[in-house]
Amino acid sequence: MKKKIIGIFIGMLVIMTALPAVGTLDTDNPYKDKNMVDNTENTTPIYQNPHHVGIRIDKLYVYDDSDDPPKGDGEWYFKIYAFPKIWSYKTKIYQVTEDPAPWDLETIAYFEGVRFTPQFLLILAFDDEAPPPPKDRFDQFLGWTFIRFNPPKGDYKWPNQVEEIYTWENQFFKAVVKVYMHYGH
Repeated sequence: MKKKIIGIFIGMLVIMTALPAVGTLDTDNPYKDKNMVDNTENTTPIYQNPHHVGIRIDKLYVYDDSDDPPKGDGEWYFKIYAFPKIWSYKTKIYQVTEDPAPWDLETIAYFEGVRFTPQFLLILAFDDEAPPPPKDRFDQFLGWTFIRFNPPKGDYKWPNQVEEIYTWENQFFKAVVKVYMHYGH
C-alpha cells in the first residue's frame, strides 16, 4: 500500500512537471488569438550553463516535546527528492534539542546539472532515534514539505546566485528553508 501511494505521488509530480514544458512548445501557432497578451516571462527557462541547486536550513526551531509521544529532541536526518532532475539524497544525522535559539543546519543537500526550472523538491524529515515498528517506519517520520523552485529567467553565475526562502512548519519544528541556484565556483 505504501509503494502504491508513493507511486501515485511520483506519477502526479511527473505530470505536473511536463505540463509547463508542453505549454511552452507551441510558440508559432497560426491560430493563436491576436488579442492575447504574450506572457513569455513565466515560461519554463532553459539555462545555457548547467546550474547547481543547494538546499539549506538556516533556522530550525525545535518545539517542546513534553507532549506524548515525545519526538522533539533527538537525532534527525532528511531525505530529499528532486524532480524532473532525477536525484535523491539522504543527509547526515543532526543532533537537535529544544532551544529558544534556532539551529543552523547549513546546506543539507546540493545537486548539479540543472538546465531548466521549475524543479520540484520533496523534503522528508525523520527521527533516527525512534525505534522502527515491525511493519513500517512511520514512527520515525516527522514531516514533509513540497517546494516548487522556479526562479526568474537568467544565468546565475557565482557569486550572483538566486535564492528563494520557504517556511516549513509542523508539530515538531519550524524551519526556514533556503533554496539557491548558481553555476561556476
